[in-house]
Amino acid sequence: MPVGGGDNTVQALQYMQVGPRFIESMEISVVNGRGFDPARPADSSTVVLNQAAVDLYGWDNPLEQQLMSCDTLCTYDVIGVVENFHYASMRSEVEPLALLIDHPLPPASQPESVYARLAPGSTSSAVDGIREAWTQMAGGTPFQYTFLDQTYDRVHRDVQRAGGLFSLFAGLAILVACLGLFGLATYTVQRRSKEIGIRKAMGATAAQVVNLMFREFVLLVGVAFLIAVPIAYLAMNRWLSSFAYRTGIGVDLVAIAGVSALAIALVAVSAQAFRAARLDPATTLRDE
Repeated sequence: MPVGGGDNTVQALQYMQVGPRFIESMEISVVNGRGFDPARPADSSTVVLNQAAVDLYGWDNPLEQQLMSCDTLCTYDVIGVVENFHYASMRSEVEPLALLIDHPLPPASQPESVYARLAPGSTSSAVDGIREAWTQMAGGTPFQYTFLDQTYDRVHRDVQRAGGLFSLFAGLAILVACLGLFGLATYTVQRRSKEIGIRKAMGATAAQVVNLMFREFVLLVGVAFLIAVPIAYLAMNRWLSSFAYRTGIGVDLVAIAGVSALAIALVAVSAQAFRAARLDPATTLRDE
């Protein structure tokens, strides 16, 4: 809680105990004040907040404030504010966060984790050096390392897999739909061959015949699209609602989907439509 505030000013903050070079190593932008300075021992009693924490308290001048821990009753001077950065899944909003200096470890204790930024092109040698330093510092604790981008990637791997499955099944659905439209177009040409022959005998052009076929299938695709849009919108909106930061489903996206569906449908029936336009009236009306 802020020093001098009452019980009603107590707020629950996420906190991370970090080394003095954490902000610099992770390349987190400082938007107000400064980060921790290894040359200043007094920074062990200071705190750096993210912007969400400042907004939570409603401070206009956060660098003039102090926070007190309700558990330890320790007081921390606010020396800086960093931009909001994601330290959890994208499914949740960036919560208020306090960064505190981790006190030096006593000789008998062992560190849990260390973050290190490596210079480009020196990964192998740097990892070997870190392994050697870890062995000296952590005793018998096994040395295991991961790259931060890979670790963060695993947090959203389920989303990536879901995207891959959506693409796969969407492709299969389009393929099945095209096969169905092609079969329906073939059946329509066979069923209406005499009608088409009469129209051509009465002077209908090939373009008019093709337009006749296309118009029928455009109507079918349009009705299917009107049925599918609200179902797809509700399903995707429900899935996106599980993410704090998400894209919107606008009219432009729906329009693109509709035009794409229509184009795919026309391509699927075009072969049969042009086949119908080339029918010889003498052949189709020979038995009449």
